[in-house]
Amino acid sequence: MMKHKVPFVKFKVREAGVWVEKTTDDFFGGKRVVVFGLPGAFTPTCSSKQLPGYETKFNEFKERGID
Repeated sequence: MMKHKVPFVKFKVREAGVWVEKTTDDFFGGKRVVVFGLPGAFTPTCSSKQLPGYETKFNEFKERGID
């Protein structure tokens, strides 16, 4: 299994209608995560054909210590 640190990146996100700056440490700090990159994210093909496969593996990820 590959183990790498998620690169430090800053994001602008909306919280309660206000733009705030968050970082990858805010989202992932102290956690063990899997980051997926999918072509056409949030398109009908991605949502109906690609993502369900990852969702069905949710419990397996949890068993392997993924937060």
